[in-house]
Amino acid sequence: MKQKVLILGLIMAQFTGLAALAAPAGDTEIGGTYYNKIVQLKDVIADVLPPPAYIIESYLVSLEMLDSLDKGDQAKIAELSKYAGLLKDGDSAKGSPFPGYYERINVWKKDLPSTTPTEKKIKDLMTQLSVEPATQFFKVRDEKFHPLVKAGKLAEATQVLRGEMKPLYDKHRKQIDLLVAAATQEFQATEKLASGKAAKGETAELKVRGAIYTKLMILKDLIADVLPPPKYLIESYLVALEAIDAADAAKTGGDKSKVGQLVQYGKLLANANSSKDPFPGYTERQEYWVSNLPEATLPERNIKELMTKLSHEPAKKFYEVRDSKFVPAVTAGNVADAKKVLREELRPLYDSHRGHIDFLVARANKNYKLLESEVDRMVAK
Repeated sequence: MKQKVLILGLIMAQFTGLAALAAPAGDTEIGGTYYNKIVQLKDVIADVLPPPAYIIESYLVSLEMLDSLDKGDQAKIAELSKYAGLLKDGDSAKGSPFPGYYERINVWKKDLPSTTPTEKKIKDLMTQLSVEPATQFFKVRDEKFHPLVKAGKLAEATQVLRGEMKPLYDKHRKQIDLLVAAATQEFQATEKLASGKAAKGETAELKVRGAIYTKLMILKDLIADVLPPPKYLIESYLVALEAIDAADAAKTGGDKSKVGQLVQYGKLLANANSSKDPFPGYTERQEYWVSNLPEATLPERNIKELMTKLSHEPAKKFYEVRDSKFVPAVTAGNVADAKKVLREELRPLYDSHRGHIDFLVARANKNYKLLESEVDRMVAK
């Protein structure tokens, strides 16, 4: 959490793209009309994409498995176990509905350059330093945690998650935060280089599909693959699950202050304002997209509706229920009441929100591909 506080203020700058280049750009140059549309769609995706190269969802699913075991829901455990396997090993080339963690890591091993010291640092963070604890996390999960869950051993499974998997997740998260910061800084440095060339009238390297453009797009895609998405509730829901676990642990000698820390962090995820807080919260990003997403065409209107209305309505209700019911219960140590609110109200709202997020990502990716095709046709003329 501390690492996120340190870097997300920096991340806000990368959402603006290159709209303010020092010299006017043609439609198919960096800073031009088509480029700015491409960057905006990539920013939409980064704001909501469940990041496949960051194991936040794998950790969340493990917490959900414990909750399902506590309820005695074996069918749900089997469903989550299958999904957990896809998050790790899904291969879209072999029919998986989405790429798994290692599929994306293998892409970045191949595609990330490592010529300069900064590029080498980014590649090391992406393909080695963040991968090592993630690999250990999956090993413990698959060899210890899942067998215990399937055997119905709640106490033992809980101990493995708290004592082994959580520290590995935290170690992985620290490397992810450093990676996002490094990639964002490199994006901004490349943006500055492009601005300098535009100011001098040196536009030969600023064409879409040129070297600078390609580097900027790789950095955008990398950030989207690992960024904790501020406009998607995954971290807020994860923190609620962690708060229940912390409240339960506190009953048997665990750190009682942990619940309060998680509650405060959860509120920050919803309400942080980058003008006074270290990073933007969900509400700030919601207001940003309400003001900045275009709606001149039907595809643009569809994306804006998904981003600012359809996915927002269950998210808004999620935060209302969390703050009015869940937080008082978990803060008071009423674990049973907190679990009831989470299972019966927060989880269905999260699922509803997630359904719209998945549709939004698919629609934004489709529009992006159409836009790319249009740009390719213009460049080829």
